[in-house]
Amino acid sequence: GAFELLRLPLLRDLLLVNVAMAASWDAHSFTVPVVGHARELSASAIGLVLGTFALAATLIRLVISAWADRLDEGRALRAAMTLATAVLVVYAWLPGAAGMMIGSALLGLALGSVQPMVLSMLHQGAPPGQQGQAMALRMLFTNAATIAMPVGFGFLAAATTTAAPMWLMAALLLAARVPARRLESPSEADAARV
Repeated sequence: GAFELLRLPLLRDLLLVNVAMAASWDAHSFTVPVVGHARELSASAIGLVLGTFALAATLIRLVISAWADRLDEGRALRAAMTLATAVLVVYAWLPGAAGMMIGSALLGLALGSVQPMVLSMLHQGAPPGQQGQAMALRMLFTNAATIAMPVGFGFLAAATTTAAPMWLMAALLLAARVPARRLESPSEADAARV
């Protein structure tokens, strides 16, 4: 069955990294309106911040599709995690709507770049004929996080500070670097064999 795939270290590590990155996307979507309201930004300004994130996530996917054959997926994934972690840590101190738009754009670039790489690595790492099951597991865990995380983010923000969900996700992304280090893209694996 599909859950047998969790015994494969590559797929398990990819799923852990994917859930951490997807939850960071959710943390951003949850926290921007809360932080924006606390800063007395208008609904239009908050919408612009969220729109900047969506635009950056879309543009980076277009760029990745053009450079896919020259992209080292493992390194690019780790670089995206580093950028996302840094932005999540400092986001609460970015000044005004313009600062939040810049932070959202950087976060959109990092998080938007990850999904195509994860999908490619999942497809390559799954046993022949089980790629669909690997993709289904990814969706199962991503959707489970999407359902569970907003409730946790709400409790955390109410109990501490509005930026706490982003700081939590930065900490989880740091922890996700452990499985990310174990990931080898096909080009890294080939280079190691030479």
